[in-house]
Amino acid sequence: MQVRRWIRPSFIIAGAVALAAVFFVSARVRPPAQPSLFEKPLLIAIDEARDRFFVFNDASGIVVGFRASTKEVIGRAQAAPRAQAMVLDSESGALYLTDGQTNSVVEIRPDTWGVRRIPVGKRPVALALDPARKRLFVVNFIENSVSLIDTSTSRVVAGTAVGTGPIQVAVNAKTGSAYVANETSRSITVLAPEPLLAIRTVPLPFSPQLLLVDSERSAFYVAPAVGASTVRMAEGEFVPKEIVVGRDPRGFALDAATGTLYVTLFVGNAVAKISPVGEAISKLEFPAGSFPGRPTLDSEGGVLYVPLTGSARVAVVDTERMQVVRMLESGTNTDEATFNARRREVYFVNPESDTLTIFDVSANQTSFLPRGADPRRIVRRAGPVFDLPIGLAVNEAAGRVYVVNNIGGFLTVIEGRTQAAVRTTQLGRNPRASLYVPEVGKLYVVSGDEDVVMVLDREARRVKKRIAVGKKPRTMRYDPVTRRLFVVNQDSNSVSVVDATKDEVVQTISVGNAPLLIAVQPAISRVAVANTADNSVSLIDTAALREVGRVELGAPIVGPVFPERGAGAVVLTRSPSTIALIDADRATLEQQVSLAGEAVGIADTKAGIIVGQNLSAGAEIIMVDPESLSVTSRTHLDQALASTGVAPPVLQSSGEVLFSDRVSQRQLLRFNPADQAVSAIATLLFPVSYAAFNQRTGELYALHASQHALTVVDVARGQVVRVVSNRTPAKSSREQNVLIGAAVLLFVVIVALVGIRRFLPENKNKELDKE
Repeated sequence: MQVRRWIRPSFIIAGAVALAAVFFVSARVRPPAQPSLFEKPLLIAIDEARDRFFVFNDASGIVVGFRASTKEVIGRAQAAPRAQAMVLDSESGALYLTDGQTNSVVEIRPDTWGVRRIPVGKRPVALALDPARKRLFVVNFIENSVSLIDTSTSRVVAGTAVGTGPIQVAVNAKTGSAYVANETSRSITVLAPEPLLAIRTVPLPFSPQLLLVDSERSAFYVAPAVGASTVRMAEGEFVPKEIVVGRDPRGFALDAATGTLYVTLFVGNAVAKISPVGEAISKLEFPAGSFPGRPTLDSEGGVLYVPLTGSARVAVVDTERMQVVRMLESGTNTDEATFNARRREVYFVNPESDTLTIFDVSANQTSFLPRGADPRRIVRRAGPVFDLPIGLAVNEAAGRVYVVNNIGGFLTVIEGRTQAAVRTTQLGRNPRASLYVPEVGKLYVVSGDEDVVMVLDREARRVKKRIAVGKKPRTMRYDPVTRRLFVVNQDSNSVSVVDATKDEVVQTISVGNAPLLIAVQPAISRVAVANTADNSVSLIDTAALREVGRVELGAPIVGPVFPERGAGAVVLTRSPSTIALIDADRATLEQQVSLAGEAVGIADTKAGIIVGQNLSAGAEIIMVDPESLSVTSRTHLDQALASTGVAPPVLQSSGEVLFSDRVSQRQLLRFNPADQAVSAIATLLFPVSYAAFNQRTGELYALHASQHALTVVDVARGQVVRVVSNRTPAKSSREQNVLIGAAVLLFVVIVALVGIRRFLPENKNKELDKE
């Protein structure tokens, strides 16, 4: 009876505590009473005449309006979640956004903040205004059509069918002609001014993504998301003129007065300048991993602002000299840039930190909204498996894969047994390269913004230590003989040497300007570091921990490798393309051989050095003797090549080297040095941005950065094993803890309720009756 008397109140107390805890947790997670200023800001529009600008927030679907002179909020309106386009009518001041969920265009009148929905076709994705004729063109992706809205009456007045998969539309302000980019059918549909009618279909050599019209010269430009060229066509002629610019165009900026076009190259890490007649004039290259976003032009000042999404900075480019004159600090994943000519201000949205960067050109000052906010903090939203995955490391023994997500600043862990994402772990700002070291059972990840190397154990549940290194660490390699990690610091022009047993920096070695690529050869105690700013290679003695010499090559370096045979380093350059042999002991250039094509990638195999190069017609894979640099074999391909990441992956068991095709970057190609044969392994769903092998299982892990996905390929069978994407989100460690805590609380509540019910007076009387 004494036990029963103690149990009765204990159940009641436990139930009360559990209920109180649930109430406390629910109160803590209650949404704030005041709305946030930004929730993943994505699109921006400027109304210069009325001194205001508008920001669309992707997470909430809300448009926030600001007074440009004071930066005060002037209004809000619920528009549409996941709107893909927003345009402003400078004549009326109205805003228009696509709403793919309700298949409508949202019209906002900021004077009254009234909202109207105009029904259009299925899944509207793009808009183009013709203010002089009061017309709004709407691209309907699912319906393969274009709807025409009369902006004076806010009604659809016409429609027409176009090609398949339409994604962009642009209007010639002078003639009224419109052009629609069709992604699936790889074409441009030309629309007549009056009436709305598709009058011509122009085939393209690629799937278009970018579209821009030069109304003054009656020409338009088209570029793919994946590829290396931009097409210019004159209105009336429609003869495609292909201009080779570089890998993966991201954004256009046109100087309307001169007709000069600027194209940012996302994976190519550059901005190209194109003349009014469609000739490539010059190219400015940024450090690898910069990932230039959508630029904006100050034509009066002769300045181009290029967001560098990979470094949380904005490059200010002198368009006459094509040189970077300044770097502006911005926020994480800064991508969209817009120029307010009247106020001489540049606006950059930072979707991952929920901030807006404002650069006052006249005052030469940078500020942020909300005021006092940290533009580099990361707002970690629950759910995604990937968020711009840019690098991976493989734990071959455990079959575990670690994927670094640059935008969200977190790590995704993939279990090899199930090929599924099992957890995400928060890292820090701007994580870059990762490396798993089996000898010490640790995972290392560099943070480009925090200037540290993060140390995690093989489970990768949390960061155990942060090792301070130089500025902007980018890449790293491990030397198993000395058990040291060599970390390349791009902005410090140095290499930090980390003792992997103690996780401490034991030496800092000065190298050339803007070092990036690195190779290690333990057999001869040498490290080769490619310096991108001065096109040189630094040789480091791993025993003495010093630079033994520096060799200038006079061209951008694709990659250094240390072959198994010989005591030198072999280096591939491009523009011009050459193969160079460097004596690693004396740090001298022994030999340099010119190539006939454009260098793509270099890999070391037991059979020799493998080099991929693109020719004017097709491509060529050559095998090179590492000691004499003589070509031992040539294999011709009909299609152009692209390397999967920094270097082509090599399957050590067979010596096979993997490339991808340049046009789609989705087809995996295998080169076998034994018979010099090239065969297709598999065609993936998305373009490959980086790839690495699990040498033990023969599985290839291919990353798709912009598609936020990873594909697992069984190379021997030529089959796709699994595609991991954000459609099957993993729970973060914090989310898992919350779910576990909620489950425990629920269990305690149930037990408490059962206990209370058991010892209620009526139940007690029943028990006494039984006795």
